[in-house]
Amino acid sequence: MPNRTLAQYLFLLVLVAPHHLEAASACKQPIAKVASAQGRVDVQGYGKPGWQGIHREDPLCPGDRLRTARWSRATLNLNSGAVLTVDQNTTMTFSMPAPQENAPSWFINLLDGTLFSRSRQPQRLDINTPFINAVHKGTEFMVTVSRQKAEISVFDGQVSGQNSAGKITIGKGQKGIAEAGKPPRVQALKITPEDAVQWMLYYPPIIDDTHAGVADSQLNPAFAAYRQGDSQLALARLEDIPASQQNPSYLTLKAALLLTVGRVDEAQPLIRQARQLEPNNSAAYALQAIIAVALNQHQAALDNANQAAAANPSSAAAKIAQSYAHQALFNIDQALKATHEATRLTPGNALAWARLSELQLSQGDHAAALESAHKAQALNPKLARTQTILGFADLAETETGAAKQAFQQALALDSSDPLARLGLGLAKIRQGDLEEGKAELETAVNLDPNNAVIRSYLGKAHYELRDKGYAGTEFEIAKAMDPKDPTPWFYDAILKQTTNRPVEALHDMQEAIRLNGNR
Repeated sequence: MPNRTLAQYLFLLVLVAPHHLEAASACKQPIAKVASAQGRVDVQGYGKPGWQGIHREDPLCPGDRLRTARWSRATLNLNSGAVLTVDQNTTMTFSMPAPQENAPSWFINLLDGTLFSRSRQPQRLDINTPFINAVHKGTEFMVTVSRQKAEISVFDGQVSGQNSAGKITIGKGQKGIAEAGKPPRVQALKITPEDAVQWMLYYPPIIDDTHAGVADSQLNPAFAAYRQGDSQLALARLEDIPASQQNPSYLTLKAALLLTVGRVDEAQPLIRQARQLEPNNSAAYALQAIIAVALNQHQAALDNANQAAAANPSSAAAKIAQSYAHQALFNIDQALKATHEATRLTPGNALAWARLSELQLSQGDHAAALESAHKAQALNPKLARTQTILGFADLAETETGAAKQAFQQALALDSSDPLARLGLGLAKIRQGDLEEGKAELETAVNLDPNNAVIRSYLGKAHYELRDKGYAGTEFEIAKAMDPKDPTPWFYDAILKQTTNRPVEALHDMQEAIRLNGNR
């Protein structure tokens, strides 16, 4: 596994509860399953009056209505193989009509909000909205519905749209727009796909909660909720603090919590406000660095992280941000140095020890990595990252069964972390279950669609399943997302050689070697 995979990316299965049993018995043939749920995600069963919360592994049945609250999101696996990610403040229903043209049809009624859909498999998925109905057969796109209009943004493949006033075909890099009573129209996407899906990206956590109450005791309730893994409750507790008391510490903590649920659009103004109040605010620079890491803006990430460390040399968060920025540029030694400094500055910081374990394992130092992971776990048993690192350590020692159990435990603690899902997929593939492993990697991509390395592994899984066209698509997307990453070039070289394209294969292998520093 390349160094960068483990360092850049990192639920045990949800315990069976009475609600879970009720949901599972709601229908004999569910059409989807919950892969990840953050915040408050509710479902209303068909013909039932009330709403109930849902969790990972819960089924969704024809006629069910799903809704996400503020600061919430969910990722769903359709039985067809498609993966959907649903943004906050979204309401939708599910149905599965009779098969048409020898292929199953899947209908989703998106009443309001936003969903992102990915599928490489040939299938028919209809997204019905109040303004336009969208149909695709294997592509990558996003649909947003407001009170005034619906928008369909296509990042790969093609989508057809139709309403009573006309039809459109929306290609890659285009957006379809439909309003009530007007023919739909097509225009070029004015923002990059990476910018369009920022609400879906995974922003590595850097919050240091070891000093809770030392500088600002009003933040203690939010810190307590965060330590229990409940970012939404932490955010709700911050909402109770009056505006007159919202100082830079409040602003940067809230911004950091918002990033854990993908709300970069809400976090950025808070970061700017903190810097206006305190121009040399270290935490604000560190958070800006993490955002740049997620967007593959590597030099900007390092510049911001260095400014964070210069502004406050005693900040563990700044050192952790530096480690991610150095890692993104493949400077593993500097990443390790920064993380060692974070553990020295705050010996009780579980996140810093988990990060150190991550980097130690990426260099093959299994004994040190396990020691650091156990240290992190002792400091905060609810930190999912420690279970993820233990899983990769077991995987490196070919203890695949133990690795799967660790990844499942990590997902039980944090179902939104793509690294645990990546690890679970690799473990299943190692056991020979390629289809199940690929499905886990598909979910991992939806949990962080801007992650070039995970897309590369997904492409490799498609290649192993002899879906060479799908493999090539993932490799090309990964190359465009992170031009400095050698992984997709390496795997694409193998693909091209097996498809009798030796000159292109040689070019890709040479590029992989150049990007990897001849390692």
